[in-house]
Amino acid sequence: MISAFKEPSFFRMVSRDRLSYAGFILWIMGAASLVALPILFRNMTTVRALGFAAFPFGAGVFFIFPRIRLHRRLYHQGRRAKGRVITKKDVQGSHRGSQIVYRYMYAEEEYEGETRTHWIVEHLQTGDEVTVLLNPAKPSQSLLPVLYL
Repeated sequence: MISAFKEPSFFRMVSRDRLSYAGFILWIMGAASLVALPILFRNMTTVRALGFAAFPFGAGVFFIFPRIRLHRRLYHQGRRAKGRVITKKDVQGSHRGSQIVYRYMYAEEEYEGETRTHWIVEHLQTGDEVTVLLNPAKPSQSLLPVLYL
């Protein structure tokens, strides 16, 4: 366990990870449609409403839970590596956020990772050194704990 970082949490994950945020919105839409569809359309049965709600609810779960598992696994079993931010691009407009590409060395090999956020990251700039958490069994799986933990 990496004690310098906070324990991964569902709410921090959803608020900071773009893919998990999209999955959370789909998940909420599925739950809301399960409740709202039978009320709005009186002739719709609960089974049919469940059929309509299954797609957004299932897609939300599909996006959220694998990401949470990955973050928890990296937090508990991951290894630290020193890395450097190669490029950082801030995107303004309707899809506001930052795209960060970073490189790190592990076991005499160089790897590259990319992450996107749905907020502008101000404290990281091109050339900054960062700590990377990576999966020792598959070093290409990594995350920047400064963004998520």
